[in-house]
Amino acid sequence: SYCAEPPGSGLSLVERRAAPGSGRSVASIMAPLEGVLHVSINASVGDIVDLFFAHNMRHLPVIDRGRLLGIISARDLLLPLL
Repeated sequence: SYCAEPPGSGLSLVERRAAPGSGRSVASIMAPLEGVLHVSINASVGDIVDLFFAHNMRHLPVIDRGRLLGIISARDLLLPLL
């Protein structure tokens, strides 16, 4: 069950669940790779931008053969244009 903190507590749901001393591991909180929106290393910049806008996101994991290679951000794509 979910118990809301009083307004202004400043703690997110994840912070409450994973707070120091909670005994929870990252593995018990994180989503499986299959459930995470991600891009392949061969994705085009246009496809990534489309995903950012379609899903209101600014960061996407880059996956190759089931392994995390890094995170691509909207900033990564914008910096070369500045």
